Amino acid sequence: MLRSLVSRFAFLFAGYLLLVVLSGLLMLHLTEAQRRDALTINLAGRQRVLVQTLVRGALVQAQEPTEANRRSLAEALTAFDATLTALRFGGRAPYLPGSTVEVAPPSNPETIARLDEVIRQWAGFRPHVENLLAAQAGEESFTRAMAELGARSDALLDAADAAVRSFERVATERVERLRRLQEAFVLLALGLLVGGSWWTYRSVVRPLRRLEEMAHRIGHGDLVSPVPALGVGEIGRLAGSLEAMRIQLRATHADLEAQVRARTQELEAVNEIAQDLVSRLEVEQILDSVVKKARSLLGGEVAALCLLDQPSAALHLAAVSGASWAAIGDQMPAGQGLSQGVVHCQPAVSHCPACSEECCPLLAVPFAHNHLAVPVCVEGQLQGALCLAAAESQHVRPDGTLLLRKLADAAAVALNNARLYRQAEGVGALEERERIAAEMHDGLAQTLSYLHLQVDQALEELAEGADAGDRLVRVRDTLERAIEDARATIDTLHSPLVPPRPLSELVRRAVGQATRGTSLDGTVQMEVVEDWVVRPETAGQVQRIVQEAVTNASHHGRAHRVIIRLYQEGDEGVVFLEDDGIGFDPSRRPSNGRPHFGLSIMQARATRIGGHLSIQSAPGRGTRIALRWPLKGSAS
Repeated sequence: MLRSLVSRFAFLFAGYLLLVVLSGLLMLHLTEAQRRDALTINLAGRQRVLVQTLVRGALVQAQEPTEANRRSLAEALTAFDATLTALRFGGRAPYLPGSTVEVAPPSNPETIARLDEVIRQWAGFRPHVENLLAAQAGEESFTRAMAELGARSDALLDAADAAVRSFERVATERVERLRRLQEAFVLLALGLLVGGSWWTYRSVVRPLRRLEEMAHRIGHGDLVSPVPALGVGEIGRLAGSLEAMRIQLRATHADLEAQVRARTQELEAVNEIAQDLVSRLEVEQILDSVVKKARSLLGGEVAALCLLDQPSAALHLAAVSGASWAAIGDQMPAGQGLSQGVVHCQPAVSHCPACSEECCPLLAVPFAHNHLAVPVCVEGQLQGALCLAAAESQHVRPDGTLLLRKLADAAAVALNNARLYRQAEGVGALEERERIAAEMHDGLAQTLSYLHLQVDQALEELAEGADAGDRLVRVRDTLERAIEDARATIDTLHSPLVPPRPLSELVRRAVGQATRGTSLDGTVQMEVVEDWVVRPETAGQVQRIVQEAVTNASHHGRAHRVIIRLYQEGDEGVVFLEDDGIGFDPSRRPSNGRPHFGLSIMQARATRIGGHLSIQSAPGRGTRIALRWPLKGSAS
């Protein structure tokens, strides 16, 4: 009986479960008893409050008799009477407004005696309350009832207090009994815990430590020392299983070590090859290196790498290493033969002599019937396939799938890196062109436009015989400033960052550059609600956007007044510009048919700093431009 560990643990568990259930039931009973006692004590204590309410209500009724006060006295009288009856004999007692509670009759003799005393005192107190309710203030019966209430209230309150204390003593004694019983359960549980712990250590822990010691020896290579027998039951069977495992490990240890050494050498070679491939950025070099390494490492006669052409959905033979006559085709449809498994990026697809000639139309028959193929995938997208083949007299190694797969993964990463490198070169060149175009538009193009206007006006003055010397002087000065701006732009292209400056200083500089020599020179109004220092990478973009907006207001909008407001809104910085010019329709092309190139550059500049540009304008209604960008990361 109880010879197995399962039965013994079941016995211990049943004992603990029984103690837990009994302790839980005891706690529920204790909680319920405390709740009932608290309710009873609360009701008993409320009797004192009701007596005080009756006395106080009688005094109020004597001074200011009202029907509401009379009803309140009657309700207190009824509540005291009903509660006293429930406390003494059990039953329903009024509790909260509109609700009642069930009260159990007392069983303690002292409590019963205290309640009987309250009933006796109440019997002499109640008639005077009823007489007071029946009489009117000022009548002799009302006055006598008031006097009796004052004389009898103290005795009734003392009796009520004694009853409350009796209820409290009974509740305290009940709680103490239940707590002592609970302590007995705790002691019993501790005894069971100590006994169970001793048995567990003797029957389970100590044998398991012996087994742990033997497993530790086996784990550290000691396959000679036998595992001792440790009795019957589950521990004995576990010891026997460990001994059988030791014998099996000893028999296979030598072969396993040889396989591990061979596989480790191959994986190290694959890792070196992968590092070499990833360091290359030319696609042709990557393709040639992959097929050569695959053939030399895995011992195949032919290695081939095909790349997927997305438009034609076909695999094109990109590189071959081995016999020159092995490759007999240039491409194969993506849904034919070998590619049926490769296109879904399956781990590996192998072909045997039983396959048809259509399995791989790219290789000659001896190789097409005995080769292994793995997909070249990047993030689940097929890029091509890497194949290793041998003649019918040879065989592709069955364990070569893992190595070939790792080579294919390395090839995929290398090819993807090469493509990304080319894309990055193209994107970088495009961004640089856009940047140069923006700088030319904001600087040189605007200056040339201004010079063109001044030269036209000078020609008109010369044609009319007027003196155009002052205007030509301004043209010369403007050309000198244009040369300086061009040199500054060249320096900026080499080093675009400027020292951090307050936003107001940047905006004033942009306004000065845009209004120099125009009708708006000195008439732009700027309101600095909030000012802050802007990082260099943001400062240049904000300055150019403001300069372009003011230039457009002067040259195109023919504005007489421009207002610029700087402030912060939440976690965004805002530059708001408003002019009284002729306005325009942002959704329509200009009359010359060209797009709003300046507005496009302004939008692009706002995007570069993580912001956005909103433009509101209409013909004859001026223009309002709001630049918003996040302050986080842009403020210094």
